[in-house]
Amino acid sequence: MVPRWMESFIIDDLTGRFGYSHVTVDTGEVDLPTGKPVMVEVTVGQKVERKFHDEYGGRAYARIPLSKTGVDAEAFVTCVKSMLGEQYDTLEALTLGEIDDPAKQMCSSLAADCLPEAVRREIAKARRLGLLRRTSVSVHSPSKAPETKVFISPNGFAQYYGAPKGKKLHEPNFLVEPSPLETSVKAVVRKHGWKAGFILVAAGVLTAGTLLLIIKYRRLKHI
Repeated sequence: MVPRWMESFIIDDLTGRFGYSHVTVDTGEVDLPTGKPVMVEVTVGQKVERKFHDEYGGRAYARIPLSKTGVDAEAFVTCVKSMLGEQYDTLEALTLGEIDDPAKQMCSSLAADCLPEAVRREIAKARRLGLLRRTSVSVHSPSKAPETKVFISPNGFAQYYGAPKGKKLHEPNFLVEPSPLETSVKAVVRKHGWKAGFILVAAGVLTAGTLLLIIKYRRLKHI
């Protein structure tokens, strides 16, 4: 969703200024008494709960059908529903995921935590390669870690899946045909041009340095 209040403009500003500040998950359900489609979300100071799509009236937002990217929609929604009732995670929001209480959630972590590991890994890789705006995605685990710990903001989701900048949206339910970012060398060169070489070298050095630290830590544990 695009920003509407001061708080949401601050979120957008802190996470890359791409024009988005909130994420909700369409569960595919329809409330029988009202006929309204249902979503799951969590906002500041609230719990994860079901709400109707028209909760925000005419606020502009982009709809990204993850099922078109190969994500198992049923498993994804089941995972999101398992978080119903959990409290908003203020510390995760303030630290961009550096501090993460698994028993609490924030809006974008509802979606991020339920993505397949392979997708989270690709998003983290895109951030390391500079294909996503700074602070829109924050990676908190080494590239070779068995599980990727990554904070993905609403702006990070929008950029990775090919949504237009938020300022270009003027009405709700703008359908985006998802086009996940490529994380190949060609994609880096296409985006950064002559800077690509430096970025690839820096990414390699960072990965090598992280691996060396892990090896050193493991050796110290056995001394």
